[in-house]
Order: sequence, then C-alpha cells, then structure tokens
Amino acid sequence: MNRLVKGKKARHIIFDSTGLKVYGEGEWKMKVHVKSKRRTWRKFHIGIDVQTQDIVCCELTENSEGDAEVAERLAEKLPDKIKSARSDGAYDAGRFRKRVDDKGGTCIVPSPKGAAYQDRKGLV
Repeated sequence: MNRLVKGKKARHIIFDSTGLKVYGEGEWKMKVHVKSKRRTWRKFHIGIDVQTQDIVCCELTENSEGDAEVAERLAEKLPDKIKSARSDGAYDAGRFRKRVDDKGGTCIVPSPKGAAYQDRKGLV
C-alpha cells in the first residue's frame, strides 16, 4: 500500500512508523489452546507535512524492513522538493540522509550516542 499527495512547494516532512498486530484465527487458537506461536506484525510507515499536517506518503510493510530503508523509498517517490526531513534515531542511515539531500532538504535525525561528526574532508 502506498499513497502520495502532490503539492506545489517544498515541504517539511516528519517520518515515523508504528507496529500493527495482525489478528486472526491464529490469535484465537493461541488464547484457547495456550500454544506458543510466532505472532504476525506489520509496520505502518508514514510521512506527514509539518505545516499542513497532511499525510503525504505512507506504506505498509513486513516487520522485517528497517525504518530508514522504507523512509528512503517514500522520500524518493515524493514529487516535491523536501525542505527538511525529521525523525527519531531509527532513521539515522546514510542512504536516507543522501536521499533527503538529493531532494534539496536537510535531514534532522539525532545521531547515535558518542557519534563523531565527519565532513567530506575527514573528521572534524
């Protein structure tokens, strides 16, 4: 599932995701028979325009896909320029940062604790 909203100007986007538990026959059997079974989860990834609070992109994936990987795909598919992309530490990946940079934006994602800044010339 993938949805995109087209606009006319560059946007400030917030990316995030949440887990969705899939209910069904297996869940009922587990409650009744108390058997251990691997539970099924999906992840719902979403991109929201900060100013309008419109959902500009979303995707439902398997729980095995990483947040930064999916956000990179979503940012790539956005038809507009991005002014900034904001998110939590799960989105701290070089390819996601590069995709946002390619769209003309700034990636505002906290770095891991103890990370060192590195510019193109080397460590600062």
